[in-house]
Amino acid sequence: MLAVSPPPADILTCWEPATAEAWLREIRARLGNEQPFLAFDLAQRATARHPRDDRLALAGILALLRGGSVATARQVLESHLGSDYTPGDKVAKALLAEIRERLWENGRRREDLLAARELFRSLFAETAKPHPGMAAAVLSLAAGERSQAQDLARALLRQGAANPPEAADTHRLSRGIAALIAGDPETAIAAFRRIADQAPDYHPMLAALRWIRVLTSAGLTPPEEVAILLTPPRILIFGGQPIDPPGLPEALLPPEKVPALAEAIGAEIQRLQARIGYVSASCGGDLLFAEALLEAGGELHLVLPCAEEDFLAARVAYAGPEWVARFQRTRERAATVTYATRERYLGHSELLRYANQMIAGLGWLRAQFLFTEPYLLAAWDYRAQAQPGSAADFIDHWPDIRTLRIIPLDELPRQKTTAFAVPSAPACAVPQEPRREIRAMLFADVVGYSKLGEEYLPQWWEFLAALQPRLAAVAIPDLVEAWGDSIYAVLASASALLRYAFTLRGAFLEPDHQAYGLPWQLGIRIGLHAGPVFQGVHPLTHRPIYSGHQVNRAARIEPITMAGEVYASQEFVALLTAEEMAVRHECHFFQRAYTPWYQANYLGRIEMPKQHGIQPVYHLLPATEANANPASLPT
Repeated sequence: MLAVSPPPADILTCWEPATAEAWLREIRARLGNEQPFLAFDLAQRATARHPRDDRLALAGILALLRGGSVATARQVLESHLGSDYTPGDKVAKALLAEIRERLWENGRRREDLLAARELFRSLFAETAKPHPGMAAAVLSLAAGERSQAQDLARALLRQGAANPPEAADTHRLSRGIAALIAGDPETAIAAFRRIADQAPDYHPMLAALRWIRVLTSAGLTPPEEVAILLTPPRILIFGGQPIDPPGLPEALLPPEKVPALAEAIGAEIQRLQARIGYVSASCGGDLLFAEALLEAGGELHLVLPCAEEDFLAARVAYAGPEWVARFQRTRERAATVTYATRERYLGHSELLRYANQMIAGLGWLRAQFLFTEPYLLAAWDYRAQAQPGSAADFIDHWPDIRTLRIIPLDELPRQKTTAFAVPSAPACAVPQEPRREIRAMLFADVVGYSKLGEEYLPQWWEFLAALQPRLAAVAIPDLVEAWGDSIYAVLASASALLRYAFTLRGAFLEPDHQAYGLPWQLGIRIGLHAGPVFQGVHPLTHRPIYSGHQVNRAARIEPITMAGEVYASQEFVALLTAEEMAVRHECHFFQRAYTPWYQANYLGRIEMPKQHGIQPVYHLLPATEANANPASLPT
């Protein structure tokens, strides 16, 4: 197997399974829990102890693919098993079928397509399970063999008809796809109607959409009713105006306008048929939106800019205890509560703008995952300034006027018959110095460096000297540190830092290291994170320094990254998405085309080392390496 440095010992389970079957169960459990790096490490250890068990080698290759290391997975498959390898049992055959399918998704090589099709067809003949039959039919259609695809689909449908209704229901996705291929729209519509009825669990619908996109790319157009049934849910990002604190020169949202605003928000949610929402939780517009979405049966995601106690004091409690109670009820019913940082507010308004970027980025990421686009609903007064965290701040960076809806606060009527609590002054902390700044951070580790003898250090420095101009041409970080085989860099822009990371990764993938006198090819793994940090000068070295809890979090991404890849936290990807959304807005304004240059693939919620909890992690890769066909198949 491929020799790469394992993750740190503190995130591995230190035991030895007694049999190859026990190893395989543990590896597949890690894959099922979206932990490809741990699955790969276990597969390496298992293969060393059971070198004749091909299932363990195949599980390791699948772990590489799940972690985004497509080129490495192909290399290991060809070198370890050979191009003419034939699996010996159904378990190995199922693993190889998924491997070939994923290789086809990412490379569109016909040999992978045909190999995957044959493996799935064989599994269907041996097991009579619907999924391999459906996969074989879809891949046959993608290969241009429509007659064979229809034969497989009809065989699957005949088999399903002979099973009891309960069994047929559990395989409705396979039956629905097979019915489309077989030309049986009524059966397909019935299956997809059951899938659509599962909302708010959208995963079956997404799986159906991905398979249907493959069918569409192969020339099969599903009935319009299927497209309607599988229409993705509408996502709303909300930018609201908080209730006026005392002392404003002009009233923007006085308490007397709250009932009218609540009614207007509810009407827009119904008009747009919104089912998913992303918002903060300030008194006024934010909480009114959250309440209305929950009342409509929607899925609510809250983003708080700082520790909850400080947020309540600065953005909620001044409007009265009723609003604190509304916040607490809303928080309990939210699907997720994400913190831009869990640290204190400290009067740093930069956290409010960062929370806005998080809201926008998370909304866009969810929309991309659901094959749709989000809408922005803003409760806005034209007199309001684009202050950090404001609705105007959202509007200024929104990329498409088609998906923008504005509720004009100045046109809302006042309700004079209800007694309203008089807001008190917000408990805003005096900004502490030094102020926090939002920064993107990179930690990288060179794979293979620890094996270099000291006699190779001059050659290593020569390689770094040749690399520096390439990196400088992309971006000049605010800070770069290097010690041994580790690199640490900080930039204000997530987009710029990702280009820097891609350049750094490319330098280790492209050249022949022997040209620099190094004995073997070195690799690199790169972790990215973003968040609020303190910037200052170190009192001992007098050099710039960035410090804080977010720096520690950034350092935990790299150890769980596959060799040769770039992984990132959800916070980094949300900030990156918000930045690119602003670029897209600028391109739209100046009538220029916007070209995506990277792809972010969600890996899952992964356990971080050193007790930093379980965090969502993404795999980032250049668009030139990503699958150009958006019809990727589901896991």
